[in-house]
Amino acid sequence: MKIVFIVWAPKSRRSESLSKELGAKLYLIHYKFRQKIYAPFKYLLLSVRTSLILLKERPEVTFAQNPPMFCPLACLIFAKFFGKRLIVDAHTGVWWGFWKKIWVLNEWIMKNAFLTVVTNEYLEDQLSSHGIESFVLEDKLPEFPSGKKSKLRTGFNVAVINTFSEDEPIEEILKAARLLPTANFYITGNLSYADPEFIRNKPENVLYTDFLPEEEYLGLLRASDCIMVLTTKDHTMLSGAYEAVSVKKPLITSNWPVLKNYFSKGTVYANNTSADIMKAVKYVMENRKKIEKDMRELERDLKEEWGKKFGKLVKKIEKL
Repeated sequence: MKIVFIVWAPKSRRSESLSKELGAKLYLIHYKFRQKIYAPFKYLLLSVRTSLILLKERPEVTFAQNPPMFCPLACLIFAKFFGKRLIVDAHTGVWWGFWKKIWVLNEWIMKNAFLTVVTNEYLEDQLSSHGIESFVLEDKLPEFPSGKKSKLRTGFNVAVINTFSEDEPIEEILKAARLLPTANFYITGNLSYADPEFIRNKPENVLYTDFLPEEEYLGLLRASDCIMVLTTKDHTMLSGAYEAVSVKKPLITSNWPVLKNYFSKGTVYANNTSADIMKAVKYVMENRKKIEKDMRELERDLKEEWGKKFGKLVKKIEKL
């Protein structure tokens, strides 16, 4: 069965690993238009390019990442016209901001798809309540090379996986760093997206890495003593959390049920406040060896669990 995976983004670790496991041909397509005023023109160009790819490939099954919603919409038009099947890979962003406002169209797309794959059970329940068939498959743990060796400061080093998105509590992390001068905080992410105030008023023990190439990014993760990835939005699975498990480092993440249920070992949970973040880092500093042991156990458990779920997804596809 020929499968194609369409993503309207320059990179998607989840789509890369899933398409590889499915034996699907992955297309990462995008145009650089930062200003929202150009969005309609960008989506039109992407729709045309997607249609040309599908006409060339003629896949029996197309996976399409959502959001943006117009990616699965373009794929659905092709599927309907040529009698093929669409599977939507729906991320949490479908339920946020602009995409939430046009839920009616999103709902129509997913109802007309063969299946919608989601990252957690809460999202599955949301779709089921609208009569949409869905399947839960979390991200596959990434398999990383060694990366470029990174030399960090003396002392306890925390890698903060961050993109300067609106759901990342950077201000609280900076306050926590001030409360804990014995730890160093390496905050990733393209500084062009950062609030200038965060850069001007950072404490001495905070270092901004700016955007890092893959080799240097992996080197940072492997050299750090623990990895922190936080979100203020509930029901969100964090790719940085999977990365922490993959490199077997203690994880500090937000105290949301969906994260606590899945990352159940080797992980410390914080309430996105400076005091709680500081306490979480101190706990890892004092219990690092035990947490590392628990994280190795979690890695084994998640690999086994993901393999079983992926097998069930393959069986669903084979029924086509």
